[in-house]
Amino acid sequence: GGGGGGAGEDGYATLSAQDGVVVASCFLPVEIERGPGGRGWAVRWDHDNVLSLRSDVRVARVGTPPLPAGCGDLSDAEKEELELALQPFDCVPVWLEADLAEKFYSGFCKGVLWPVFHNMLDVYGDAAVDFWDAQHLDGLWFAYTQVNRKFRDRIVEVYNDRDLVWVHGFHLLLVPSFLSRSVVAKVGLFLHTPFPSSEIFRTLPFREDLLRGMLVADQIGFHVYEYSRHFLTCCVRLLGLTHEQGPTGQIEVRYNGRQVLVTSVHAGVDPEVFEAILRDEAGVAAEVAALQARAAGKFVFLGLDKVERLKGLQLKLVGYARFLERNPDAVGKVLLHQVGLSASELQQDYNSSAAEVQRLVDALQAKYPGQEVIRYEKVARADMPPARRVAHLAAADALVITSVRDGLNRFPLEMALTHALLQQAQGGGGGGG
Repeated sequence: GGGGGGAGEDGYATLSAQDGVVVASCFLPVEIERGPGGRGWAVRWDHDNVLSLRSDVRVARVGTPPLPAGCGDLSDAEKEELELALQPFDCVPVWLEADLAEKFYSGFCKGVLWPVFHNMLDVYGDAAVDFWDAQHLDGLWFAYTQVNRKFRDRIVEVYNDRDLVWVHGFHLLLVPSFLSRSVVAKVGLFLHTPFPSSEIFRTLPFREDLLRGMLVADQIGFHVYEYSRHFLTCCVRLLGLTHEQGPTGQIEVRYNGRQVLVTSVHAGVDPEVFEAILRDEAGVAAEVAALQARAAGKFVFLGLDKVERLKGLQLKLVGYARFLERNPDAVGKVLLHQVGLSASELQQDYNSSAAEVQRLVDALQAKYPGQEVIRYEKVARADMPPARRVAHLAAADALVITSVRDGLNRFPLEMALTHALLQQAQGGGGGGG
C-alpha cells in the first residue's frame, strides 16, 4: 500500500482517511450537461459507473469528461469553466482532440480491443479487413499510446507522494508502464472486461507491448478467475513468465525481478443509492404500478441489454420462442419485456443487431395474434437512468441475461437488491417506497 495505511490482521494493507488514491479511467464517473440557457455546466454523479462509489480516503479521479452529444471541441474558456465545475467531485479532466479521441476510443478500443477481449475474432467483412491492415492498425495504435501518455501526464500532475494509483479498464493498459518512468508509486490495474484466451490474444500484433505495460503494475485485478487464468496463460505462452502462489494465497507473476499480484474480485452495488431511489425518487412507485398494470397479472421476464451481438439478444428471443412452443399453456400467462439500449459506439454492429432483433420480435408477435407475449422497448441509454431502471426491475418477476461474453454486469445484483428492499419495506422494515 501507500500513504499512511497500515497492515490489517489478515496481512493486507489498510487505508485511512489520510491516504490518497488517484483513480484513472477512460471516462470520469459523472454526468455532464449544459447549464441553464446553454451557459456553464451542471455536473452530477453517474451512479451507473462503479467508480462513483463513495470512499473514505482522499481520491482524485482522472479521465475524459463525458460531454453531452454535439458539444464538439470546447474553447479554452469552456474547458476552464468545466474544470471548476468538476472540482467538487474531485475530478480532473483529460482533454483529447476530436480526431485523436475517435481513433483512440472508436477505432482502437472498441474496434480492435473490445471484440478481441471478448474472445470474438472476425475473419470476414470490413472489420476483419481493417484488423489485418497493418498500416490502419499502426495509426490506431499510435493514437492509443498518445492517449495513454496524456493520462500519465495528468496523473503525475495530481499525484502526491505515496499516493496509490488505480488504473481502470482496457483503455489504459500502457499507463502503468509510462507512469513508472515519471513517479515511484504503487499502481493497481483493474479490468472491467473479460480477458481473452491466449489463442485469441496472440492475434494482436502489439500483444507483448500490452502485456508488458500491464505487468509494470503491482497488482492486476479481474472480475473472475477465468479471466485471471487467461491472463496468466498469455504471460506463460507469450512472455515465458512463471507464476506461483504467494504467502497470502494470491497468485504472483515473476516479472523483471518483481512479484506482480493477480487477483479476482467482483464489483458490487451501493445499497444506499437504491434505498434512496425507492424512498425518494418521484415517479418510481407510479411507474412500477403502471408496468404491473400493463402486464395484467402475467409473469414478467425482464431483459435489459445493449443491442449488440455480445449481449445475446437474438439467442434470448430464439430461446423464448422455443419455450412458448414447448409450453403452449404459458401463452397468455407470461410476458418478455425486453428493453433494447442503444449502443452507438459500435454503429455497424448496432444497426445489424437492431434489425435482426426487430425481425425476431415481429415474428413472435405475428405467431400469437391477440396475445402480448413480448414487449420490445427501444431506449437510448440516456433515457434509462437508475430510477427508471429500478422501476423496471421492481415490476418484473425475473431478469433474463443471455450474454455471450460479459465482463461486469451488475443488473442481477440490482435486481436482487431491489426486490429485497421492497420485501423489507412491505414487512415494515423500512427502506423501500
